[in-house]
Amino acid sequence: MSHKITTKQNLRVCVGIFILILLVFSLSNGAFAVSSSTGIIEPLYSDPFLADGSFYWKPLVDTKIQYPNVPFFAVVNPDDGPGSTPPTCSYDPNRLGNRTLDYQNGIDKLTNTGVIVLGYVDTINDTTGIQKSYSQVVHEIDTWVGCYQNVKGILLDDMQTWPFTSGNLTYYQNLTNYIHGDKKLTYSFGNPGTTTDQRFIGTVDAMNIFENGTLPQDTALAGINNLHLQYDKSNFIFVSYDQPILPSAAWIREASLFVKYMFFTNYSLPNPWNGIPSYLSNETAALNTPSILLAINSVEQNGTSLFGPVIQIKHSNSLLRMAPTPFNYNTTRLTYEITADLCYGNWKFDYWESNHLHKIGNRSSPTIFILPASQTLTAHYKYVSSCNDVLHKSPHVFNPNHHRQGKN
Repeated sequence: MSHKITTKQNLRVCVGIFILILLVFSLSNGAFAVSSSTGIIEPLYSDPFLADGSFYWKPLVDTKIQYPNVPFFAVVNPDDGPGSTPPTCSYDPNRLGNRTLDYQNGIDKLTNTGVIVLGYVDTINDTTGIQKSYSQVVHEIDTWVGCYQNVKGILLDDMQTWPFTSGNLTYYQNLTNYIHGDKKLTYSFGNPGTTTDQRFIGTVDAMNIFENGTLPQDTALAGINNLHLQYDKSNFIFVSYDQPILPSAAWIREASLFVKYMFFTNYSLPNPWNGIPSYLSNETAALNTPSILLAINSVEQNGTSLFGPVIQIKHSNSLLRMAPTPFNYNTTRLTYEITADLCYGNWKFDYWESNHLHKIGNRSSPTIFILPASQTLTAHYKYVSSCNDVLHKSPHVFNPNHHRQGKN
């Protein structure tokens, strides 16, 4: 991101009753994941300690302790990357001298509270504006691993995705393979900063599709021609700077239906990522909601999987996903409207099946309304001589081999 009781017996009885109540509540409301389905990713382009020795990154630690179920990533950036080689990885003669130990201490403090730390690597040379060679970027990744323990992944900044070239596609695919395979790091994130060519989705684990001093509209989050809606939201990130007032919790939760990670800050250009937003705790609190997993499948009359029929997922009339089945959607615990293709070739929709039948509406309608519960939904299709319902027929047939389910 270019610019961060009284007796033991009574006690046992009460505990037993409490557990029973929890179990009944859980069964009646459906299972949901403990972790929120959308989290924070903060570009943390500031030193961990101030000149007086105080811990500047402390708000991240405090926030993660307060909201442990919200995923929290921090992208650390000592010197437009990891800096030099050990032992003086981060050296600033004009300020604090060798800051390597400070950065390691800061990273350790974040990691110990559950914040996941990524190392920053720019794939563009700031001076020339030219893409760095593969070997240059690999060297910086190696430096991150050599300099700092507890770094769990890399953020590749300035992803070059427009115009599309097969060379750039291979470049980022190979870097992600190196990060995961050779360096054994868990995460490879990328930052084109805008919507991208479809072929780049999956070259990194998640990519930043919006970086701006405004708030993203649904059209930006959905992508050109609703491109992003064909993929799980775990593929996408957005960040907004220059936001003096945090958006409402309702706005944040609606936006979370589109992306896996987000971030807002009140800091502005030219360096919006060199400070910690005053409302960090509040933006994290807005995401502190239980999640559910919707596993949606299509099958033929005999139960054989049918790959390709498209489902649409909406909430409050907003289209959130339009993707071929099978499709998994890890999302916030809300009520959703799901519509299956009425026609898919000679296959015609017959009925819905769910492991929570009391949680869905009319089973025989292609459109159902589901109550908030994790569940497996199966659209059953029957073979007919012809099926030509223009209103519901899928506008195109997806190749499931080209469809990537995101990580959850």
